[in-house]
Amino acid sequence: MNDNNQCDSSDNKSDLEVEQQELEALELASALRWAEYNQYIDKMPCYTGGLTGYAFVQELLNGHPVRMHNTFRMDAPIFLNLCQILEQSQLLEDDRHVTVIETVGMYLYILSHGVVMLVVAERFQRSKDTVYRQFKRVLKGLCGLAPNIIREQTRGQQPPPPEIRNNPKFYLYFKKCIGAIDGTHVSA
Repeated sequence: MNDNNQCDSSDNKSDLEVEQQELEALELASALRWAEYNQYIDKMPCYTGGLTGYAFVQELLNGHPVRMHNTFRMDAPIFLNLCQILEQSQLLEDDRHVTVIETVGMYLYILSHGVVMLVVAERFQRSKDTVYRQFKRVLKGLCGLAPNIIREQTRGQQPPPPEIRNNPKFYLYFKKCIGAIDGTHVSA
């Protein structure tokens, strides 16, 4: 009978040891999972500059007109009018985190300076992915405006006379007037 108790006691010890090992394995797995989770959660913020993108655009809008023109190649009233037209046409609206003004600002900054998304992300304190998405949104919005603004020459309109169209001395007057000679008109 004593031998039987010893077997039961050794079985209990081995069961306890197995249970203890399983518990340790679960604790280790939990600790590893927690470490992996924290690796992605406790990231250090990347874009922590002084001015947010919205504040940057507001500073330009309220600042010296030359800065606005140098940055976006557009005067403040025209910039605000463009934003308003895009909103009223329902081609662009405020995102959950990014306003129309900031979105159009990012778009014009890229076009005006030919910079890469990384530079715009740093300037506007946004991720490259956000800059890319916002750029596409404005591009689609502007393409949506095209049918309302650009129109072909109608039959009733007369083309410019050949003496104007073919004379190089008039080039100075028409060099920045896209479509003035070929009939495509963009209303101002």
